[in-house]
Amino acid sequence: MKAGPTYHPHLFDDIELLLKRHAAPPDAMQAREVLIKQVQNSIAQAFGHQYHVIDLTFHRAHTVLTKMKVELAIVDGRTPDGALPPIIVTPKLVSALKSLNLQAISDPATARTSGLQVATSPSASPSTPAYSSVIFAIHPNLPALFSATRLWLESHSLSAISPTCLASLCISYLQINFGLPNLQRSEAVEGIRQDELTDTFKNEVAQWRVRPLPLSELLIGWFRYFGRRFRPKQTMISIKDGGLTSLPHLSSALRILDPFSKDHVHIPLSPADTARFVNLAKAAGDTLDKARPLREVLGQGLPSSGSPRVNIDRGMSRQIWEMYQASQPSRQTLDNRAKIIDRINTLISEHFGDGYEVLQFGSTGYGVDSDSSDLDLLIKDNKRPMGFSPNIQLSAAYDVKILGKMLRKARFVDIFAIPTASVPIVKCRDPYTNIKIDVNCNELLGLRNTELLSHYCNLYQPLRPLIFFLKRWAKSYGLNDPSAQTGPPGFSSYCLALMTVAFLQTRGALPSLQSQFDGVPANRDQHGVWMRVKGKPPLWCDTRWEPGTRWDRTEVPLEEAVYGWFKFWGTEINYAQTGVDIRLGGVTERQQDSGTSHGRVTPTGRRNRRGKKADSVGNAAAAKGIASQDTNGKTQNTEGTQNTQSQPAQDANGITRNGEQFNQTVLPSPAVGANELEAQMAQEELQDLRSEVDSVSVVNGRATEQEQPFLWRSHTMLVVDPFIRVKNVAGNVAYTQVELFRMNCQRAAEALEAGLSLDRIMGDMASDPPPNVGMAPAPMMGTGGGRGRGRGGGRGRGRWRGRGD
Repeated sequence: MKAGPTYHPHLFDDIELLLKRHAAPPDAMQAREVLIKQVQNSIAQAFGHQYHVIDLTFHRAHTVLTKMKVELAIVDGRTPDGALPPIIVTPKLVSALKSLNLQAISDPATARTSGLQVATSPSASPSTPAYSSVIFAIHPNLPALFSATRLWLESHSLSAISPTCLASLCISYLQINFGLPNLQRSEAVEGIRQDELTDTFKNEVAQWRVRPLPLSELLIGWFRYFGRRFRPKQTMISIKDGGLTSLPHLSSALRILDPFSKDHVHIPLSPADTARFVNLAKAAGDTLDKARPLREVLGQGLPSSGSPRVNIDRGMSRQIWEMYQASQPSRQTLDNRAKIIDRINTLISEHFGDGYEVLQFGSTGYGVDSDSSDLDLLIKDNKRPMGFSPNIQLSAAYDVKILGKMLRKARFVDIFAIPTASVPIVKCRDPYTNIKIDVNCNELLGLRNTELLSHYCNLYQPLRPLIFFLKRWAKSYGLNDPSAQTGPPGFSSYCLALMTVAFLQTRGALPSLQSQFDGVPANRDQHGVWMRVKGKPPLWCDTRWEPGTRWDRTEVPLEEAVYGWFKFWGTEINYAQTGVDIRLGGVTERQQDSGTSHGRVTPTGRRNRRGKKADSVGNAAAAKGIASQDTNGKTQNTEGTQNTQSQPAQDANGITRNGEQFNQTVLPSPAVGANELEAQMAQEELQDLRSEVDSVSVVNGRATEQEQPFLWRSHTMLVVDPFIRVKNVAGNVAYTQVELFRMNCQRAAEALEAGLSLDRIMGDMASDPPPNVGMAPAPMMGTGGGRGRGRGGGRGRGRWRGRGD
């Protein structure tokens, strides 16, 4: 069964906020009333008091918007049937309007006189306001629907559709789709005098039952109807005929039959603009059907609404702290993690001897985790404290496939090794506690990142709950998914943490702990670590930083930090021109394209990558236990048995590990599809890393920073890694996810400005998986040197050096 459309969880709130933001302020309303009175007096003085000026703006509480056109009708009191007043196209009328400093012009063909912000129309009679007010009161959401579509038209430069024409479009839509009554049918109005029409209309309305549809569904339905079902060449809008009348025409322009003038047809749009109107409506309906924010369907021509009045809920800080504290890992979870570390520590010692130490890093290290967080572990090689320095020999402990076999024998489950990642890891799960685990060997940058972020958290006390809340917010919209398990690749938790620190640096709430070392020579044996780049020489990274104790601190309350973060990433920063870099203290300018560089065509900047699904043939073979082939054509045993011809295991640079022969078997996993997708993303990230290294000058293993990597110019957003200076932590985020992130930041800032609560800015994916607190504790398997919680903060870039839970 096909699932129905899903809407953005706060679409109704967004419509209400949009209308509130663009509602005409009191001074504009007063100026409007003054203008109408001036026009009335000028007409009366020039032609006599039998001529009346009627404001055709319906239900002003909802529809009078900022910079909305004033549409007036001149009615001759001597012709109550709505006959055309003889003064409508005379030069004398133009002169009367010009006397009010209105630049009036007259069009005899349409009997319309237009001026600056004012249009007078012949298509009205004394019954026009009565009919309109009754119709707009008949459905509680009709005025708001009118206002929302009015702003949508303005944003796409389709303001030629006048308010009266738009009212006909809205009424016609409700008549056709929801049975809105036709108040002008002959049996209802025959023999009724003009002064009795209002009561007649009200009596008709009283007999009609309103179908209570939410405003959000009405708006999406309006877009669907005019984008998919409306045929302007075959039909004409006619609300006095029940919505539409069949009248084929050679022209495909939008035609609207005037409800009170039998022979007058409004043609507000040309055929080309009509086609654009239909296409934009279809695109808007399709977009909102996919749970995208309302802002995505608005064009660039939306009138400026001025600076909003900020009314942040001051109780938001307490709510975030309570959310953070309530989600802290339980004592049992912390004990379970410590026991897992001890078990793995013992396994490493038994298989590879002394000199190794298992440590945790990432969100569990700097304190923004929960019971459901993954456990990221690093096997620290104390014999190689500088990481992957050139020409070193790697032991078997560095082979993630060997680690995977070892963990499986120790009764860990869901084993999946990813040797092709920029940081090779083995994934597994502890069956006793249900905790998911990622293990790598001696990738020391994860520890350095963890320590750095942990210290930033200590300098600004609300930083941990702030990062925790922002991770939950991003996850609620499917944006915290760097491995593309549920959609296009999104932001890692590490990336969000860097974005938060950088924002606070721009506000003076945090310093840069690394800027003092720029230009200061480093001792390579003490001040950094070597990072391996598969297929390339190792890269040296300067990891120096000092605790910040003195800087001009600016106190930023948590609720202001939340609002400011959304405002910063939603509207203040230009992603194409500016990135963030916490090493430099906040923002950094992006180097722009100059046509081509390095002989390559300039990228478009719109990367919408998603890891490819596993090959169906390979999956079928794995399911049947049939040997498949890797990308090099070598046979892999999917059942996990030893290959008949083992190959020497090699490190990232092709070095045989101590000359030993290791099994190259791919370990099975019950979640093959998700894991293979994750492996594909890891390979793409590794290729990006190679490209980033290739595009900069490397001297003695260290990348120079005079020029940004060329690959960055194809990235939609730039978040520079504080240690790996050639890495853009946000480089793997899909263009569509960046745009969704930006628009949801904008709407969150607008919602907080209006004083809405936190739950009204969260998406519909906000719930966490069940915690692990009810699981049985893991059995102890000896003692080891593993450490518990609290070793610093952060990870490297993307899924592997920057992946969060």
